[in-house]
Amino acid sequence: MGEHDFYFSHIGYLHQSLTHVPLILRLPGGPTGRRREFVQHIDVVPTLLAAAGIAPDPRLRGHDLLDVTAPERSIYAVTASPIDRDGAKASLVSGGFKLVRNLGTGQRQLYDLNADPNEERDLSDDPEQRAKLRRMNRELTALHASDVLNLPRPGPRPVLSREERENLEALGYVE
Repeated sequence: MGEHDFYFSHIGYLHQSLTHVPLILRLPGGPTGRRREFVQHIDVVPTLLAAAGIAPDPRLRGHDLLDVTAPERSIYAVTASPIDRDGAKASLVSGGFKLVRNLGTGQRQLYDLNADPNEERDLSDDPEQRAKLRRMNRELTALHASDVLNLPRPGPRPVLSREERENLEALGYVE
């Protein structure tokens, strides 16, 4: 409470004090222990599916947290709310660094989470970090633009017959 001028609301913040929270899973008869790397909500479904003996859909971007051989990957987060006057923001944690970008203004902040876990020193203007900032910015842009499930795009609206329209009107779905 109070970090980064945060009081009483989660809107518009992607700092570690809000996003780095414990994830606790207890599977009957499952392994015990603790893992230190960052994980995401998208990892929960593949983990539960794998624990149930069901192969996860390969389109899922998350991975099975019980698989200790899974490679380290970047962690992506986004926050957007119509009442956030600062606009939507996205963040990327990769290789011990964190990039936070305002998606509307393009304003960026870069933090070295190992040296500065409280995100108090913005490195986005540091000449030594320009290459890292560009690389992380490209990756964040690609993740934000991706349709991670490759779901089909909606096609043209179907033309309803008179009978179909009347049935939908009778049910209250169409006026």
